[in-house]
Amino acid sequence: MAREWVEVRVAASLDPGELLGMLDDPAVTGAWEENGVVHLYWPGDRWTGASRDALAAVLQRAGQGVPQDIVSVLVVPDRDWNEEWAKSVKPLRIGRRIVIRPSWEPVAVEPGGIELTLDPKQAFGTGHHATTRLLLEWLEELIRGGERVLDVGTGSGILAMAAVRLGAASAIGIDNDPVAIDCAQGYAGLNGFGPELELRTATLRELSGEESRHVTLVLANLDRRTLLDSVRLLAPYLERGARLLLSGLLTEDRAETATAFAAVGGTVCALREAEGWLALELLRPESCEGESTMAAMKIRPRVYVHQISVSDGGLPKLPVPKARITTEGVEGDRHRNTLLHGGPDRAVCLFSLELIEALQAEGHPIQPGATGENLTLAGVDWAGLVPGSRIAVGAQVWLEIVSYTAPCSLNTCYFDAGNFKRISQDLHPGWSRLYAKVLAEGTVRVEDAVRVEEA
Repeated sequence: MAREWVEVRVAASLDPGELLGMLDDPAVTGAWEENGVVHLYWPGDRWTGASRDALAAVLQRAGQGVPQDIVSVLVVPDRDWNEEWAKSVKPLRIGRRIVIRPSWEPVAVEPGGIELTLDPKQAFGTGHHATTRLLLEWLEELIRGGERVLDVGTGSGILAMAAVRLGAASAIGIDNDPVAIDCAQGYAGLNGFGPELELRTATLRELSGEESRHVTLVLANLDRRTLLDSVRLLAPYLERGARLLLSGLLTEDRAETATAFAAVGGTVCALREAEGWLALELLRPESCEGESTMAAMKIRPRVYVHQISVSDGGLPKLPVPKARITTEGVEGDRHRNTLLHGGPDRAVCLFSLELIEALQAEGHPIQPGATGENLTLAGVDWAGLVPGSRIAVGAQVWLEIVSYTAPCSLNTCYFDAGNFKRISQDLHPGWSRLYAKVLAEGTVRVEDAVRVEEA
């Protein structure tokens, strides 16, 4: 007689691996997600009232609403479960470079891309859930090479593995769940990692001082309660100048989390949101002011970003330590007149620090950001920039000059005798601001190096 199975469908924004880990029920034989619904399977004789109650408790703990409104239960006949599983799990592309795929689904990887093979098991973190995606996208932008990473609550190990593949010198992934670590170690072997990646069952308290002393980047994709309980344990990393990336929070958890870390000297420098979930970047306050290691040593690249400026509309634009650049523009920046400003071909406005200083010497009361540029660049041969010139900013961003920016009468107050046409390309070639489109997105920071390719 064919065996019957119980299929439980959960309409919730949960990673299947995460839900399996939270349930911790060995009777569950599989889980997959499709179109916002997680499918779980029990043998018919193993699905009980206790199973239903445990699932309801997990969903309530995860903030997924009233269980009876999002859970449906079906009895299904036996089938080829391997074939069903293979149909459901597809390769996932995250950011510009990261591809995560199951072992049975080969996929083409672009030059410069990184590939991780993960078959969903009983460990959190296959990349499908927003909390994991937020950090993977952030890692793609932040990793510049040589970082020493600590991944707290590593689950499948996906964040630690991605960090190393992106260029980190080493990563330690810890989790208090031995099942998760067993899965993570299997993934690490499958993906060919060596001693640069260490995965073990441990807590923050159990890390030795020598291990923690050299960490430069801490990843913690945990739930709100665990993060708040870990504030004092994470504080020493902040004190030593490490960067903390936190995820697993809901958007409404922002204020509470920021307050808790502020009590130990941490400051929220940036945040990202997706599907109601929140990720935060924390540093010591002085590190949020945009000083890179080179800046702290008073050493700058020859050509670099002097200032990043944004506004809610109008002038002057005000300085920020860093900003994310997308094809639509600079995040946090707004334009009052969208007919004349903004859009893909005018995504970023650029100007020269040396020209601003020369204008000041002429008696014009101009400052970086005053005339509306987003990036004030230093050391660039400005007259050599023409439409078609390409500019690399920092480690990720590529821009292409599209046009010269017409002078605006709103700039009058920043020029002696109101001569705002002093920066007109037609009247004064080589003195104009420039509009650029974005070829490659990413985050730029004050002091980031700039490289120019001629058209």
